[in-house]
Amino acid sequence: MSHSIRYCSLCGLLCPVATGPGQAAVLPVIDDCPRRRSWLAAPLAELSPPMPASSAAAEDAGQAAAAAAGKLAELIRSGRQPLLWIAAGDVATMRAAVQLAQQTPITLHVGSSTGSQVVHRVTSCQGWLGTTLAEVANRADLIITLGDSLLSESPLLVPRFIEPAVAAGRSRWIHLSPHPTSASAAAPIPPTASLLNQAHRWHWPRQDWYPRLTQLLWGLQPEYTPPRLSAEVEQLVELLQATENSVWLWDVDEFCNAEDELLVGRLLEIARRLSSRQRCSLLCLDSQPGRVTAHEALLWLTGCHGTARFQHGGWVNPMPSLDWTLGEWQANFDPIIVIQALPLVGALPNLPAAFYLLPAMHATLGAAPRERVTTVAAAGSDGVGHVMRGDRATIFYCPADSATKGPALPTAADILRATQGVLASHRGQPC
Repeated sequence: MSHSIRYCSLCGLLCPVATGPGQAAVLPVIDDCPRRRSWLAAPLAELSPPMPASSAAAEDAGQAAAAAAGKLAELIRSGRQPLLWIAAGDVATMRAAVQLAQQTPITLHVGSSTGSQVVHRVTSCQGWLGTTLAEVANRADLIITLGDSLLSESPLLVPRFIEPAVAAGRSRWIHLSPHPTSASAAAPIPPTASLLNQAHRWHWPRQDWYPRLTQLLWGLQPEYTPPRLSAEVEQLVELLQATENSVWLWDVDEFCNAEDELLVGRLLEIARRLSSRQRCSLLCLDSQPGRVTAHEALLWLTGCHGTARFQHGGWVNPMPSLDWTLGEWQANFDPIIVIQALPLVGALPNLPAAFYLLPAMHATLGAAPRERVTTVAAAGSDGVGHVMRGDRATIFYCPADSATKGPALPTAADILRATQGVLASHRGQPC
């Protein structure tokens, strides 16, 4: 009996799948999760964050939290305008951050991308026709991907979800790339995309996306006489009309400004038009689910979107614009403290942060100076956490198996609560 690793659609993590000799796990997702079964069968009291296994481990975690809290308190007391940049946080982390901000003159900011804001604006105004990666892999017969950033930012997307569907004959894949096939190394084709050859990769220059999508919408409306369509647009019209379940996929940062909002709106019109006869879905992939969790929790607790500061007994949104550059954040805040409380794949924000709270398994841990980093336990890796996804479905991450857990680590919420205590003990003392 051997094991392979597959994405678990039930608990949201990677889970081992037992396979017999010569047998491969065909489905890219699994429908029976032993971790989730164990979690559901546990008494309610066991669902709270588990205590470290030994008193020595608890003491080590407490000392690490106290040391980090001392550094944070010193930065906050001596800073000009402190900023907590929440790159990814569960609900417990955001609660602790909000409590700390009520005591100190810090600003809270959830580092969500402008691309996710574009999608949220279109969703709130026009609705949405969404799907899941599980449905893409098992049901879609035409998969259209937009932009090369999707392939570089989601390197497991093709081998885990697209290749099995194409290899099984269930799907056809078209990739619309803004770069020509002979593009230089500035826009390489990831080696994982083995199916991405000349037949599947169409060159659509970025400036032509809106007019070509408009042509596509015209071609899908037989009651009108459309203008002459380009050959590729006409072929795409025929493919879309011949399929029963099509999906458009792109990376969240592909559409990031007001002009790109028109592109997302045009995609929604195409999906709505096709869905009168068959299923056509839109799926914006964001590798930062913690951003959604942190943003939702901040809104619940403060009534502010994205950024909040506690002033004169109430919460205010101090930012004149949601479209600040990283340079503007650096110019207006000092120190900047970056917090990530979930095991994510994305890179750290390009900010000269004075302090970092990062999970041990964070892939870009080496990008931050080691002396400025405190390692924290992460929901889904070292403990439980409460995470809210963008489609309003709630995930409870399960604790890692005790056999695979490393040394006891404090959570980001533990450190923020300890910082609140340090600052309270120094209240009234000069900075």
